[in-house]
Amino acid sequence: MLIYGIPEFRLPKVIVEKEVDYIRKLGVELVVNAVIGKLYTIDELLTAYHYDACFIATGAGLPLFLGIPGENLNGIYSANEFLTRANLMKSYLSLSMIHP
Repeated sequence: MLIYGIPEFRLPKVIVEKEVDYIRKLGVELVVNAVIGKLYTIDELLTAYHYDACFIATGAGLPLFLGIPGENLNGIYSANEFLTRANLMKSYLSLSMIHP
């Protein structure tokens, strides 16, 4: 979410990459896309896999729609989808040209 959800002008991707590299250098193993309770339980991680600790990041969650007319029309996005699209399409570059 830090890479795709937060616009470049608010949190540069290079900073996120450096911070993640630093965390890895400290000896932290990052496991992504592992569904706790389905793939692994916390007990399994601590005993069978011998982790000293576990930090479970639940992510941003699913959007909550209002159930109003027009919310399913083209061009209407949840906040997460909007931010991801804006970041992947690099729309922030055109903003930086307008507001130096």
